[in-house]
Amino acid sequence: MANSDQEHEKEVCRFRALLAARDSEVAELQGQLQHFTMVCTMEEKEQLQTEIQTWQTLYLELKERCRPFQEQLEQYEIDRRALMSEKTVAESEMEKLGHDYAHLLGHQNHKQKIHHVQKLKDENFQLKQEVTKLRSQVEKHKQQMKKTRLGSLGVAGRPCSAMKENIQPFGSQEKT
Repeated sequence: MANSDQEHEKEVCRFRALLAARDSEVAELQGQLQHFTMVCTMEEKEQLQTEIQTWQTLYLELKERCRPFQEQLEQYEIDRRALMSEKTVAESEMEKLGHDYAHLLGHQNHKQKIHHVQKLKDENFQLKQEVTKLRSQVEKHKQQMKKTRLGSLGVAGRPCSAMKENIQPFGSQEKT
């Protein structure tokens, strides 16, 4: 117990020393800041303001140029999710078909059962594909609606021309 108290006291002393060192660094930096503030003239301040404005303008232009690429990345993400969903459905369907096939091998009168079961499997698989495709389309439409809303606002109240070019009308979606 006494050993841990000693260690604790050592840690406290060490932290106090670090705190004192940091306080002196802060005081020194504040002194330097005051010195630089006094040295900086109005002309230098104006020059710095101009440079700041230039950099802000360049940043906004770069951001505007990157917007179509960001939208494309978002679209790729939607497509990736749709493909992953389709993959999951296909894997589960394969597993189910494997179990069903193993189950059917044990029956005596195959032909009637196999044809009926195969028709059910095909219909089930087609319905699952259709559901996956419709979910993907719903996700794409949601993204387009979001882009349309954001595009109609634009920068400083003006519609963004890149948004107008990239958005397809609702009814002209490609059917896959």
